[in-house]
Amino acid sequence: MGKVKMKQIYEKDFFQTITSILDIEQKLTGIEYLKELIKNIAINLDVKYAFIGHSINEEFSQIQTEVAWANNNFIENFIYQLKDTPCELVLSGKRVCIHAMNVAKDFPEDKLLKEMGIESYVGAPVVSKKSLGVSSILVLLDDKPMKDKNFFTTVTDFLALRAGTEITQHYIEETLLNEVRARTLELEKAKQKIELMNKNLEDRVNEEVKENAKKQQIISQQSKMAAMGEMIENIAHQWRQPLSVISTVSSSINFKDEMNVLQEDDIKMGMDTIYNSVQYLSQTIDDFRDFFKSDKIKNEFIINHTFIKTFKLIRTQFKTANIIIEQNIQEISFYGLENELIQVLMNILNNARDELVRKKQKIKLILVEVRLNDNVLEIDIKDNAGGIPSDIIEEIFESHFTTKQDSNGTGIGLHMSKMIVEEHMNGRIEAKNINFMYKNNSYDGAQFIISLPLVNEK
Repeated sequence: MGKVKMKQIYEKDFFQTITSILDIEQKLTGIEYLKELIKNIAINLDVKYAFIGHSINEEFSQIQTEVAWANNNFIENFIYQLKDTPCELVLSGKRVCIHAMNVAKDFPEDKLLKEMGIESYVGAPVVSKKSLGVSSILVLLDDKPMKDKNFFTTVTDFLALRAGTEITQHYIEETLLNEVRARTLELEKAKQKIELMNKNLEDRVNEEVKENAKKQQIISQQSKMAAMGEMIENIAHQWRQPLSVISTVSSSINFKDEMNVLQEDDIKMGMDTIYNSVQYLSQTIDDFRDFFKSDKIKNEFIINHTFIKTFKLIRTQFKTANIIIEQNIQEISFYGLENELIQVLMNILNNARDELVRKKQKIKLILVEVRLNDNVLEIDIKDNAGGIPSDIIEEIFESHFTTKQDSNGTGIGLHMSKMIVEEHMNGRIEAKNINFMYKNNSYDGAQFIISLPLVNEK
């Protein structure tokens, strides 16, 4: 009975400690997340030093810290030699290396341990998808003994798994962002090429008609590539939470199995959670794949369903920016190119989002209204970002006009939207500045109105 009670106390202390350490704000990612993790580890485990580092050469002879904590504060990252240190054993493939006391005596060649007055050490390998095998390490050091060796071993092993998950996720996001940057660079090169061509247009009047079709095709492709870049970023945001859930559930099941406390209900609940997360990931891919279908076949669709699809594609970044979206959308059947209309809506909504984020105001509003007026579908989108400067409002639909030079804006979104609405859908799009009331408060902003005639051809 005494052993059972001690085991229950140990498990309670372990789960309380882990819960407290992992109580980290969800929006934190990458290095910011690891900094909060290291701080929580040092405080909750009452250790003087804690850091996460990675090998900086193929010989695994040096470690560069990514996050380091000492004496209740973050310190500058540093590089140290692995030879004759306990960390050398960790990176050799052992799960956890712990010296609950006398670590400086056990490693007399490690001068740093003696200089820092280190009494105890625990280190665990951090395995991530960033590279094959063990390349990173989680280390805790203290100037007093670690009384409960098993407790520190188990906690450090578990937290190293969590750190590995975060490093993997950060690597995935960095890869996606690099892809977006590469796509943006391609767009900039294409833009410069078109601008160079424009300088010679006066001498090529006779070729204007032939070249115009080619340029419109390039602009259309650029618009799709720009949308694809933004969609990649949205996928990264929408996948982050379910991937974290899957990782945490699987780690918990493995841990309970190792502790011999795994119950049948734990497995069932865990598998249900993983299955639901995988279904969400699959649905996200289906949503984005539907948007990028290249067919130009007209069909009949319900306009409020179209807005649901649009918001599913972009909702994560709007939620992160705390933007309030109010909708008043009638259930209207429309015949046309739904994906092209979604592209127009995304361009306008994303522009509004960018302006609201740039203004950094407390209340951020986007109001969407869809109505039927004399057999014409009217889509009204307005924001409270202060409006469009009067000296440029007449130019915003021109090709390559942008106010976002400092953020790699291409200036093709609104131009492409105008071309889709007016040439592909026989409609009209206009922009103006307005003052409007919302919940008894007055706001200034921009208003975009899309007018699309209803057609009966099927």
